[in-house]
Amino acid sequence: AAYLKSDCSIIGQGFEIVTHPMSYLYALDSFKWATFDELDQMGCTGEENGIHVHVSKAGFNGPLHTYRWMKFVYRNQRHVERYAGRQSDQWAAFRPDGRRRVKGIVKGEYGWERYSAINSTNCDTYELRIFAGSVKPGVVKAALGFADSTVEYTRGLNSHAVLREDGWSWKAYV
Repeated sequence: AAYLKSDCSIIGQGFEIVTHPMSYLYALDSFKWATFDELDQMGCTGEENGIHVHVSKAGFNGPLHTYRWMKFVYRNQRHVERYAGRQSDQWAAFRPDGRRRVKGIVKGEYGWERYSAINSTNCDTYELRIFAGSVKPGVVKAALGFADSTVEYTRGLNSHAVLREDGWSWKAYV
């Protein structure tokens, strides 16, 4: 299920689409994707805003998995921004200290800033704020797929893969 709401970060007469928590497979199979087609037909674009995907902290195998995931996203900023279709120093910033602060965040330090590429200030989720807004179902599915696939990729990433197979690289992930 989803609902529409206003938000102070939205430009113009827009709205935010908020969903209830769901797995990637559930979203693909059960979400009412036709809603996006209806919004598109009404002239909505989402172009002035972003897609924010919340990833449950409970979905990680522990702090090391979380560390690998966050490091992977931050180490691949150029590729991630290109894939996400957005570069935003205001709403989804890859700050210079972002990579350095991952270790502290994983150890339980409070998140450094809400408007970071990965917002870690939420109690139960990490919020990927990197994606360009859209009402096109394929774009939204790609954002969800990226979140899911990077979590799963880093779940299996080990020191051998990092050191000998360039596991941190975008090429290895792709």
